[in-house]
Amino acid sequence: IVVLFHCSSDVAEVHLRQQILDTAVGVLSLLVVNTIAIAQKKHLGKLQRRQAEKELERRKMCSKMFTVFNSILPPFLVKRILRNPSHAIGDRVERVSILFILLCDFERYSMTMTPVKLFRFLNDTFIEIDVICATHGVTKIETVGEEYVCGVGVSPTDQDEDHLTGHTGCLSRLLLVAWELKNLPRT
Repeated sequence: IVVLFHCSSDVAEVHLRQQILDTAVGVLSLLVVNTIAIAQKKHLGKLQRRQAEKELERRKMCSKMFTVFNSILPPFLVKRILRNPSHAIGDRVERVSILFILLCDFERYSMTMTPVKLFRFLNDTFIEIDVICATHGVTKIETVGEEYVCGVGVSPTDQDEDHLTGHTGCLSRLLLVAWELKNLPRT
């Protein structure tokens, strides 16, 4: 009986050692897995931050492009251009009226101004015309040198108005712009 007891004590000790070893291996495995998970989480966090930064930069760039396009193109065209930049836009419009505005004696005045003053003068003048056009619902088409081009019947809203009530309402707004510009104080 003593031998059996001794034998079962060895078996119990071996079993205990095996449990300790299994526990140690399990704990060590958990530590390794946890370390890998933490490293992956940090890497994923960095990756997500970089992606978020790139997305923010892309949105800022799009916002800048949108702002620039809005300042040089009729607003109803901007989204169409940004959606498909390589596609030329040329819509058929039944009836439009265009107003070409030339700054009087521009060449003579431009010779007396520094480039910075000339740029400021043009910018201020065209912004003033932009405001007048916007007030009367007239579409700015473009500016070239000392020329400002605007019109009615171009925008979808004007086309709807023209279709429903004729072109007279659109033309009246354009004539109001011309009248207001004619009566601006000259500097």
